[in-house]
Amino acid sequence: MEPWDVFLTLAAREDGDYSAQLRVPERLRATGTISGAALVEARAAYGAGSTSDGMPPDAARQLSGLLPDEIYTGLEQGVQAAAERGQPARLCLRVAAPELQCLPWEWSVPEEYWLGPHLGVVRRVSRIVPPSARALDLPLRFLQARLSALRLLPEEEPPVAEIFEGFLGHLRPWFDRAIHVHMLSALPPGQLRKRLRGHAAAKTGRVDVLHLATLGTWRGAAVGALAGGARDGSMDLSAAAATLERTGVKLVVLQVGASTSAASLGAVLDCAARYSELAGRPVLVTWFPGAPKVSRDFYTEFYAGILHDAALDRMRWQALTGLYEPRRPPLAALFGGQGSEEVLRLSPLVPRLVQRARDEKQRNDEIESLWMVANSARVATHPVRRLLARQTPQLQRRLHGAPKRRPTLGKGIGAVTERLWEVVRQAEAIQNWDREVNGLIPLAQAKASLEQAVKARRRIIGEVDWHAVEEAARDYQMHALMAEPGHRGAAPGAAQALEPRYLNSYFLDAGGARLPVRRALVAGATYQLSLHIGPLALESLVVSPPEFPDAALQPFFQNEETLDLQVALFSDDFILEKQRETLVLPRAGASEPVTFGLRAPAAPGTARLRACLLFRGRLLQSLRVQAEVRPHEHQQDEPLQYGEIEYTLTGGFGSLEDLEPRRLSVLTNDNGDGSHTFELMAGELQFHLKLTEGEMKTAASFAREALLGVCQRSEAGREPEYRFDARNRGSEEMLRAGLIELAYTGFQLYTVVEQKLGWDQADRLGAALRKPDTIQIARVHEANYVYPWALIYDRPVLSGVPKRLCTEFLRSLARMSEDARLSDEPCFRGECPSSTDAQVVCPSGFWGFRHVVEQPTSTAEKVDGAAGAARDLQLKIPVPGVPTGVMGISLDLHFPEEHHAELRASFPVVWDKHSDRMDILRALSRQDLNLVYFYCHGGRNQRDVWLGVGRKEYLVPTDLRAGGVRWKQSHPLVFINGCHTVDLTPDDLVPFLRMFAFLQASGVIGTEVSIYETLAREFGREILERLVQHKPVGQAMRDVRLRLLRKRNPLGLAYTLYCPADLCFVSP
Repeated sequence: MEPWDVFLTLAAREDGDYSAQLRVPERLRATGTISGAALVEARAAYGAGSTSDGMPPDAARQLSGLLPDEIYTGLEQGVQAAAERGQPARLCLRVAAPELQCLPWEWSVPEEYWLGPHLGVVRRVSRIVPPSARALDLPLRFLQARLSALRLLPEEEPPVAEIFEGFLGHLRPWFDRAIHVHMLSALPPGQLRKRLRGHAAAKTGRVDVLHLATLGTWRGAAVGALAGGARDGSMDLSAAAATLERTGVKLVVLQVGASTSAASLGAVLDCAARYSELAGRPVLVTWFPGAPKVSRDFYTEFYAGILHDAALDRMRWQALTGLYEPRRPPLAALFGGQGSEEVLRLSPLVPRLVQRARDEKQRNDEIESLWMVANSARVATHPVRRLLARQTPQLQRRLHGAPKRRPTLGKGIGAVTERLWEVVRQAEAIQNWDREVNGLIPLAQAKASLEQAVKARRRIIGEVDWHAVEEAARDYQMHALMAEPGHRGAAPGAAQALEPRYLNSYFLDAGGARLPVRRALVAGATYQLSLHIGPLALESLVVSPPEFPDAALQPFFQNEETLDLQVALFSDDFILEKQRETLVLPRAGASEPVTFGLRAPAAPGTARLRACLLFRGRLLQSLRVQAEVRPHEHQQDEPLQYGEIEYTLTGGFGSLEDLEPRRLSVLTNDNGDGSHTFELMAGELQFHLKLTEGEMKTAASFAREALLGVCQRSEAGREPEYRFDARNRGSEEMLRAGLIELAYTGFQLYTVVEQKLGWDQADRLGAALRKPDTIQIARVHEANYVYPWALIYDRPVLSGVPKRLCTEFLRSLARMSEDARLSDEPCFRGECPSSTDAQVVCPSGFWGFRHVVEQPTSTAEKVDGAAGAARDLQLKIPVPGVPTGVMGISLDLHFPEEHHAELRASFPVVWDKHSDRMDILRALSRQDLNLVYFYCHGGRNQRDVWLGVGRKEYLVPTDLRAGGVRWKQSHPLVFINGCHTVDLTPDDLVPFLRMFAFLQASGVIGTEVSIYETLAREFGREILERLVQHKPVGQAMRDVRLRLLRKRNPLGLAYTLYCPADLCFVSP
């Protein structure tokens, strides 16, 4: 279950005191002051220069009253908010004052929360956990050591190996394939790095958990370090960060001896905080007073949590249960960046194992296909017999030479394929494991089965001259293409027909020779990436590419024989000689290849790049390429280069005639480690940036909280109230306050992008977007987070100073007639005179007011993890006569019937209205729908995201598929007008977006935050009325936003468009 995060930041002030700022999502922000004098005694005990030789009595109680009363009140409200949602609360503590890191702040929360299930504390550092720290694999490797002079009682030191053997020892030999525990003898702290580098486990490049029994000491100017004793020296963990990273350490556990002093404990806490801040990796610091066996009991339960697939913070609090001692509670301080709690989760291993098994199975399919082509005389279904007559004797000898010497290869590979399918079934079954400790064993078994299958295939292929097989297959393919009618090299008089064409890609070496996909790139070497559109090439690294639809492209050729497409390249890993090239596509046949010079990374690993195909400034397709980089030349039977068409705007491309050019196109995709990559293309400009999960979630959360604050007024002890009147009108002061709050958080969103781009590129992007335009946000299926693009504010905003509204904007409001359009005013044409004044806020600075922002999802469906055929992009919804629509309503709202009545009275639509869930599903299965309108609320529980319909009935995404909904003929626009959806965010809507795209809806309109029925009714009525008038949905969205803005209400930004802005109703 996901925790409900409450954020507390402690920072130094210039007057010597400290500020405490608490933020509870969607509830409140509390601030208070901690007196610097109040911290003097605590810092004297735990900090550098302390003369204490033990732990102060009632140490925990001394810290429990340090926080201001306002913070404790906010904490209680945060715990209450979490309880209302059935989630555990988690306090994310950010100590921004380094001198305070040595204090055990875990004891500063109310005593009743120390060990209860209500509030867990995680010390957040600014750095996000790096992707390398998330790459968990089997076997799990633990390294346990005790610094030399430290003396622990036998009952105090946890035997990690015995802990796991107690759970899984009876399942040998599989236990040995799942868990490895290594012990280091007592050693001086200064030798830890040397012993790590030389240890057998470290030579594999992997140590998942480093468990150190240690004491602490203070060095020089208040630098905490690890120590074993007074004579053994000390070690700063930060100095060993590079070594720990090379050995793959994901979690450092620092077990402080029970007899330690406060100063020693403070030094360890300081050391842990600085290392985690530097490396982003989690650190657990524990201290257990009282009975020595408490330590062993804690770690037995803690490490069992790994087998239960628990997050680190959950493992810690479950292990602490039952260990509470009122006077001297234990300490278990967990440091880490965003996402660090997930580094030891086993569940991500399962989809990776499934995907690898599918990739290996696909490799088998390729091998079988090559074998069948090379041994083509035996394939009755292939047009081989008529082609053999035209083939030369030399080619026939090559076709039938090597394969016939080993006729059993096909059967052997087939057996390996069956074994790989069994691995897939094994791994998929594990996805439903109940998190019991024995679940690790079938995971190890599935991995072992996979490795055995790959080894068997390698042995089978090794018995054949496989190079001869590939050469024969390539020769056969070339002769087959030359013999087919319509080919440029075909005999005169052959029928002219369009051959299927595909996007092909491959790496070339420095001499221009193609690299086999089974060959790794050499670190630091120079290569070229080649791309062309033409017949499917066997040597292409693109797996299962969709057909390039030539027939639909013919209208664009007109009297020309070629069509110019732009290819843009992006990479964080490769050094690119150039990033943009023009691919000249002929009317028929293969295009000339375009090549990009690049240099492989200097360090071995997996290198990735992305190639984007654009037409008229719009992103059409995106190819993601990854290649293994090794220190030296390396080749194996499995592919080491891989490409996938990850995004396709449209399958048929026939709708491209109706596509307008785009000033900015942005491709966003999940990188698999929680971070998202953004490729920005604006005319001839192109930019690349990467946002971590923490950056995305934090920035988006602040922006949506600000929007919610503009929407509602919250007071302690009272239900939130809608700020605007019954006609959604506000005052000029309300507009000023709301826009200033939104502009400040919107500018933070923009600076996240700016800082990633740098000054030069940010300036060029700003200049390209000064005038109003349509911005395309292309979301790949894997993208799990929705960035609030409409809320981006690209003008400077100063904090902490009075700000005013733009004078030109206020003049426009004053002089406009009733039928005038705000979009025609100077500010919204990109001519705002206050655009550089950081003390002036103008609504035209928001992307959602100045531009139209569209977010069409990819039309390519995925089948068994591979790209499938893409469907046509819908830009027109044919309406023969009066539009037809289904309206699903929630009877838990106040005015569903009134809203239905006003829609019927405002414009002609034949509504099929239902409140019962099953009736809604039956109505949605119709094939004549133009509109699907949900006037409902929404939420989520531990398992599902849902829309609330009827009376307390829930509709989840899979219900739509189970209910037989599939729009083969009509492709309606879906509008989710969610009222009071406090628990539902745009990120939660992603499963619905994917499902509606799968069901072939034209697009979706959704909300950014919880809204009130007063706003929902007007916005729904106004935008639907414009759609019925055949206006494009993007223009309709901006018109309604600006209409509300004229009423001094900025909440039009609360709605988001997940479809092409050009989508509209048309008469057939």
